[in-house]
Amino acid sequence: MRETARVRLNGKDAGAAWSPPFRVRAGALLRQGENLLEVEVSNLMANRIAEMDRRKVPWRRSYFVDIRYKDFDASRWEPLPSGLLGPVRLAVLEPDEVR
Repeated sequence: MRETARVRLNGKDAGAAWSPPFRVRAGALLRQGENLLEVEVSNLMANRIAEMDRRKVPWRRSYFVDIRYKDFDASRWEPLPSGLLGPVRLAVLEPDEVR
């Protein structure tokens, strides 16, 4: 994961992961048998702005210029890596591993 995520376990909020190592404590929400893990990941705002500029969607609430005082346009920005980029694991940690 690269940015932020809201985590739910069995329909209950387990917290937000917003910085490395991107962990939330959810042990109290685990139940015997099957569990449902939901991870809602937010994209980078830079990717969203670039996408809106490419589609010419008005998003500005004020006037923006770049460093040369030209109209700000992010439509040529390449998307940056964002979102859930690796495996998700539920792991039981020993007390000395919890930080």
